[in-house]
Amino acid sequence: MDFYSGLNTGELDFADAAFWGIALDYTLPQSSQKTAQLRLMYRRSDSEVQVRSIGFSGDADAALEYWHIGGLGGIRRGNAMPFGALTLGGTRFVVGDQDDWKFSMIFGLGVKVYMNPKVGLMIQGNWPITFTDAWGGVTVGTGGAGVGIGGTGVSQLDVGGGLIICF
Repeated sequence: MDFYSGLNTGELDFADAAFWGIALDYTLPQSSQKTAQLRLMYRRSDSEVQVRSIGFSGDADAALEYWHIGGLGGIRRGNAMPFGALTLGGTRFVVGDQDDWKFSMIFGLGVKVYMNPKVGLMIQGNWPITFTDAWGGVTVGTGGAGVGIGGTGVSQLDVGGGLIICF
């Protein structure tokens, strides 16, 4: 990830690391085999970041935290439920004693397999995207009006799984 700090520019490189977290899914009332769930999610990855810039280079411990709300939808097929998910929220970068919040979203595809009505397993592939810079503008003129939004960010791909406990 590129960074800009005052007159200094450089690059941040996060080392690969495992992540852990918790997701609370609430099943919304339904009238068919389609299932919609509201999701509250927290996930964290502890890693190391390498800083490379003009006049400074070094390593530091770092953490990435995602605080999200969103939903997932799928179709129940016997004991399995394939699903797609989208969550929105904040990503907290913690490097040393400094932290920074950025807007982020996570797209996911997965399957939940229920062993009985109260216990199951889930596997999910995720595409987290954290927006590091965003900008926009509005134009009005004799030829009409327009709105433009743009930005840059950091994205990654990961696969995770977990235990499902239904209440």
